[in-house]
Amino acid sequence: DRFPQNKDVEVQKGDRITTIEMNSAPFFSVGAASLSEDGIKVLSELKPSLMSDEYKDYMISVEGYTDDSPIKTAQFPSNWELSSARAASVVRSLIDLGVPAERLRAVGFADTNPKAPNRDANGKAIPDNQAQNRRVIIRLEKIVKQK
Repeated sequence: DRFPQNKDVEVQKGDRITTIEMNSAPFFSVGAASLSEDGIKVLSELKPSLMSDEYKDYMISVEGYTDDSPIKTAQFPSNWELSSARAASVVRSLIDLGVPAERLRAVGFADTNPKAPNRDANGKAIPDNQAQNRRVIIRLEKIVKQK
């Protein structure tokens, strides 16, 4: 596997799609979309793989996900804005690291695609599950050229 080993990064390789899932805790403060130094370091470790010949024909989608705890700040009226801003922050950092902008896109999913239930049957938050749901996924998708 060409991707760096990191406890906060999980890689799944497929035929046409490879996903790199990262828990957002080391990357972002709660309710914020500014990438931490640790986050930038992880992205710089991923860059050689993203730029390798193996992935040169892949589109890179950066997906932001949140838990279901509502956010309502001037900057982020909802989790849609927060998840989108986090994805955009990762994309901007990848561009700063030299990944071509035309290979990148940022997508926000808010809390619509949880990895685990955010709440129990009584509606009480499950903090460990919410932490799992706050994540960023880099999805590498092979571009099939039309003949």
